[in-house]
Amino acid sequence: MRDQKSQAGKEARREEKRIEEERAQLAREQARRETDLAREQAVQKEQSGKEARRDQNRIEEEPAQLARE
Repeated sequence: MRDQKSQAGKEARREEKRIEEERAQLAREQARRETDLAREQAVQKEQSGKEARRDQNRIEEEPAQLARE
């Protein structure tokens, strides 16, 4: 009987540990997703900025290019 109670206690502690590990894993995954999203948004913002600068340069240089032709 005592052995069964001891075994049940061990099982309960093991289950609690598993649940804690699962929560920690979910938290790490969520943090990684948020980091990945922030990184992707930064890349997109940088690309948009570069494209806007290229467009601006093209607009500024177009009259000179037409004049040369």
